[in-house]
Order: sequence, then C-alpha cells, then structure tokens
Amino acid sequence: MSSQFQNWTSNPEETHGSLMAISLWAMGGVSLLFLVIRCYIRQKQKKFWYDDGVLVVSWFLLLVQIILNQLNINLGFGKHALDINFANFERITYYGASGLTVSIFAIILSKISFGLTLLRLTEGWLKAWVWFAIATLFIFAVPVAIIPWVLCKPITKTFVDILPGECVDKHPSVIYGRFQAGSYAKLPISLHPEHPADME
Repeated sequence: MSSQFQNWTSNPEETHGSLMAISLWAMGGVSLLFLVIRCYIRQKQKKFWYDDGVLVVSWFLLLVQIILNQLNINLGFGKHALDINFANFERITYYGASGLTVSIFAIILSKISFGLTLLRLTEGWLKAWVWFAIATLFIFAVPVAIIPWVLCKPITKTFVDILPGECVDKHPSVIYGRFQAGSYAKLPISLHPEHPADME
C-alpha cells in the first residue's frame, strides 16, 4: 500500500481532463454522424430493422457513458491523484463503475446488432453459429459488468487500493477480463464467411 502511495505525485498545473473530454465528445459525435446517415438511408429504403434499433440503443448507452465520464472529469478525474479532492473519490468511483458497466452493454449491443444483420443473410449451420456467438457474447459480458461492484468493499477500494477495506483475490477477475476481451475480438471475426457461397 505504502509503495503505491509513494508513487503518487502532485502537479496541479498538469491535467488530462480537457483532452479526455474533447476525445470523448468528438468520438461520440463522429459515431452519431455515421449512425444518423445509416438510419436515414435505411429508413429511406424502408429497410429499418431490429439491427438498426439495437444499434441506436447501443449509441444511447455510449452517450450515458460519455456523460458519466464527463461528470468524473468535472470532479477532477484526469488530474494527478493527490490533486483530486479526496471527498470526490467515492463519487468518481461510482460514476466510473457505472460507466464501465454501461460501456460493456453498449459494446455488446453493437456486436449483437451486427449479429442480427447476419441472421438475415445466413442459413443453416452458419445461422446457428451466429446465434451461438450472440448468446456467448452476452453471457460472457454479464460477469465483467458486475465485477467492479462486488470485487471490494467499499467499492472505492476497487480503484484506489491504498484505502481501507476488503477485497477478494483480483487475479481471477483480471484473467477473466482478458479472456472476455479476446472473445470480443475473435467471435465477431469468426462470423465472417470464408466464401460468398456460405451466405447464399
């Protein structure tokens, strides 16, 4: 604990809060632009479907996460730890854990939207594999969304280890997080058919 605290520094002039805020809102705005264009075209062609609706919900969850991150930045997130008002640590932690949970489901829904699109284009074993991938991605995501809330008591200790409290062994959750992140990357890629004939 003491060694972690000794690594903390103070430099009130240095903060990444503004850069974080600009990056968050810029990426959110760019993604919204692409989403609006997609929905406009689909609506114009009268092809707006469940996959589009799920993607819209996913973007609104992204917006919630951006807002939660902005609230954290307003409380000092982005500064050196010693320069953050200690009274704000608990709120920063709750906003951070909430943002993590919301972002997990935003990511999952965006991938489920892609899966729903593929369900209209596939048949047979490939369609069954798409259903399997959708279900697996969702099931694997639930523990990751819950872990930040149950890892330590109080929850603030999950993110600030020097605080008093109790934690379960964090190593299994780290391993599972890596496994789940790998499934995010590999399962969607595996949905792409190797040959055009696979989609006929």
